[in-house]
Amino acid sequence: MKFGNNIAPHCPVCGSGEYMTNEDGNRNDYCGQCGTALDWECMEDIDTDEVVNMGTYREWIEKLKEQWIGKKVIFENEQYTVVDVDYNGALLIDKKARMTDTTAVGVSDIKTV
Repeated sequence: MKFGNNIAPHCPVCGSGEYMTNEDGNRNDYCGQCGTALDWECMEDIDTDEVVNMGTYREWIEKLKEQWIGKKVIFENEQYTVVDVDYNGALLIDKKARMTDTTAVGVSDIKTV
């Protein structure tokens, strides 16, 4: 979770502050906009400008695509190429998975070559 000065808690992925709680007022475990898991115990206090400059969810995904597509990465001690970024911001590498031609990995799970 992220928050800033005079800004309500919001999703660290899509920036949405909607649906952070349910009808009873209890905190949701997942963002109601994009489905990202929310960690209420680890809230990051960020500068207000960073929130404003985050852009829309689509802009954020496009930035990730520009940054990562085509890059060589190491995952599980093997080299792969990032071929896309999914709607949650996970990197799709060219490692065949059980049902797809790609495997989704987080940025923290890989090393750049």
